[in-house]
Amino acid sequence: NPALSSINNTLYFDLTNSNLSDIYDLPINEFSREYSCVFTLPNGMYSFVQSNNETTLDIETIDNPRLITSAILSENLQEVPYFGYTSIAFVTIPASVTTTGAWTFSSRPLTSVTFAKNSQLQRIDDDAFNETPLASITIPDSVTYLSGFYKTLLTSVTIPDSVTTIGDDAFRYCVKLTSVIIPDSVTTIGSDAFRGCVKLTSVIIPDSVTTIGSDAFQNSPIQSIGINCNTPSRNNIIVTLDNMITAKCTAGNVNTLQVALSASLLAAKNPGEIKDYVLGILSIASPTSNAIISAIAGKQEKLFELDLSNTDLVQADINEMAKTLPWTVVFKNGDRVTYES
Repeated sequence: NPALSSINNTLYFDLTNSNLSDIYDLPINEFSREYSCVFTLPNGMYSFVQSNNETTLDIETIDNPRLITSAILSENLQEVPYFGYTSIAFVTIPASVTTTGAWTFSSRPLTSVTFAKNSQLQRIDDDAFNETPLASITIPDSVTYLSGFYKTLLTSVTIPDSVTTIGDDAFRYCVKLTSVIIPDSVTTIGSDAFRGCVKLTSVIIPDSVTTIGSDAFQNSPIQSIGINCNTPSRNNIIVTLDNMITAKCTAGNVNTLQVALSASLLAAKNPGEIKDYVLGILSIASPTSNAIISAIAGKQEKLFELDLSNTDLVQADINEMAKTLPWTVVFKNGDRVTYES
């Protein structure tokens, strides 16, 4: 019989002399779901089991919350409490929860998240799991808004087809992420969503995506982006990348694909290192000099249209350079000039 005490209506069981090693070995039963219980394990750390009679939780009401390493939460909880004062490594989130809340587990030593069967979770909020050592997670197929994995150790992500929005900074600086599957339910990819994912080399953007935020894939070594260009809603889509990528269409009319390049970043690159940027139209936003365009032109064997309508460049600025390739150039005044090499 373990030693028993009660603090703030929570029962404390001393199991330091037992053989229990983690939360899954705990004597969880009807009694321990009737009352909130803290179990002190042999390593001196806490496992917390919340009463199903509770609908909210303030972690600070638990005696010495920094000792909490694992938790099973009330099956009637609506939002996950803030675990910032704990050493949480393992957590089970009940089906009743609809939102994780922001910063919930941020910077905690979290390695395991289990969502209960039939989860009703709708939002994984911004910053929810930021800077945790979380290496894998199964996202419930009820989630519509997905974010909050900045600087985690995820290696791959399968996004369920319930998700419509991937939030800003969702997977930013996930340096071990090598694979992501984006379903055709997604319409929006937020700014910096995959920025700095240094092992992510390819991604397929489904037809459903109509908005891609600024720098969504910046500083990721992407070699190819698959986009179906035969989709009317793609006419104004902008994918901003500052690295040497080939943006290629998966099918259809290449003319509807535009890739906006950062002129300041291009200007700083060695022209000899510039590879093919796009199979189709290249749209340049306010380049600072025609030297930038010259550098691009030297490697653009597949480019057949250069859109300069958002710049102040005129035909005289690029005449000599443009003669090197068979392409059409669109200027700010609407003129279209076709050059032959």
